[in-house]
Amino acid sequence: VLNKLLNVVLGQKQLAKGATSFDADIEKTQAGVLNTQLALGLKDWEVKDREAKQRYELTSLNLSADSSVGNQEILLRSVKLVMAPTERAKNELFAEGTIPTGGEGDGLRGRFSVKADSLDVTPLYEIFGGGSKGAEDENTDAEESQEPMTEPEPIKLPFERFDVDLDIKKLILGAIEITDFKTVAAAESTQVKVEPLELKLNGAPVKANASIDFSVPGYRYELGLMADHVPWQPIADTFIPLAKERTEGEIIASANIKGQGITGKSLAEYLNGQLSCSFTNANVKLVGNFTRALLTPIMAVLRAPEILQSPLYAFGADLKAGDGHIDVGQIKILTDAFQANTAGRIPISDNLSLSALNLPLNIGLKRELATRANLLPSGTMGDSPYVDLPNFVELQGALGEMKVKTDKMAISGLVLKSTTAIPSQVVGQAGERAGEVIDGVGSLIEGFGDLGLKRKTKGATNDSTKSEGEGETSGISPSKIFDLLPRRKR
Repeated sequence: VLNKLLNVVLGQKQLAKGATSFDADIEKTQAGVLNTQLALGLKDWEVKDREAKQRYELTSLNLSADSSVGNQEILLRSVKLVMAPTERAKNELFAEGTIPTGGEGDGLRGRFSVKADSLDVTPLYEIFGGGSKGAEDENTDAEESQEPMTEPEPIKLPFERFDVDLDIKKLILGAIEITDFKTVAAAESTQVKVEPLELKLNGAPVKANASIDFSVPGYRYELGLMADHVPWQPIADTFIPLAKERTEGEIIASANIKGQGITGKSLAEYLNGQLSCSFTNANVKLVGNFTRALLTPIMAVLRAPEILQSPLYAFGADLKAGDGHIDVGQIKILTDAFQANTAGRIPISDNLSLSALNLPLNIGLKRELATRANLLPSGTMGDSPYVDLPNFVELQGALGEMKVKTDKMAISGLVLKSTTAIPSQVVGQAGERAGEVIDGVGSLIEGFGDLGLKRKTKGATNDSTKSEGEGETSGISPSKIFDLLPRRKR
């Protein structure tokens, strides 16, 4: 029976072999208190993933709890998690505390403390970690996300105060190694505050703080984050197996955000703050439909396959929110073949996913490629690593469904100028070549609709005022930005 229950918990995974045990010793005192001793044991587990066709092993796990259950509280005298030790970790975790259970409000207090010297949770993540959603689920979620949201109602926590203290000297998950992980959280009636939250992620410092006030509709919140040169490769190796040992880079991020509510209307009124993020010393291959939709027209016009093949080596974003809009100070990517950046203002709509986008995408071509394509303007400074191209791409649509628009007139100018670099014996065919390339780019852009980028948006209106000479591919959700990275193969 226990194994059948565990198979339900495992989902698409299945317990192939292994022993599972559960023991419980419960004694009731004259005062009505239940003294309990519980023990769960897993030994020599082998779990197979039916979809990914992989097997995972867990040598041993023992979870024990010594507690007393009364009318007003649960006293956790000792909670102990022990797994088979490895060279990386002792794999012992200890917890204790008091959890209030009776009544509400004044006088009810609780606490919970967790400590560990070193813990490797990789086997637990591999076995119990959830799978990714399928395309059908993603489309359903995308459509549902277009429906206007409502603010959650205010709530009051069922105790006067509850404190949580976490102190883990080393926590390992795959290639990620977190050290000096400490945080203190306090909950008081209608408020929760987490400060500080500190750790080192593969040696890089990360600090965060958060506070939430549940006494108002939508909740009032304040969030802070600082991450200094966090290495990307361990994160990619752990969560994106296809990218293992194929990506590099460091993340620098800071954020300070205040607001109330989660609907567009509330965010427009209350959201304030800034978010800055940069990705440096990187080596990440740009892949996926989102990236190809942006870069294929450029590659086709300039006859430069390097644009799709060149890895990203830097990324930066600066965003500010306030007064009912989001200011994109700059979003910029750099590769060995080109640079691209955009900036502008996004008004926050009452339905957040329908907040309108109108951001020009500025493209700069690496000097060597611009020279080869005959697109190097006269008078260009000799130390300029990139050559700016005329604007022919815009990011339009809405936050929930972005559209890439191209200016065919600007493209024709690029093609005509580029084809003058063709040897003189074929110059007479330049006009024909330009027409072919322009038509080809249009076909490529429209063709991305077959790759799942075109999708109707509930509540969105059709734009029937598209100017002549403009191309468009629609339905690219900003969530597709994660297509920059290789996907986990399921």
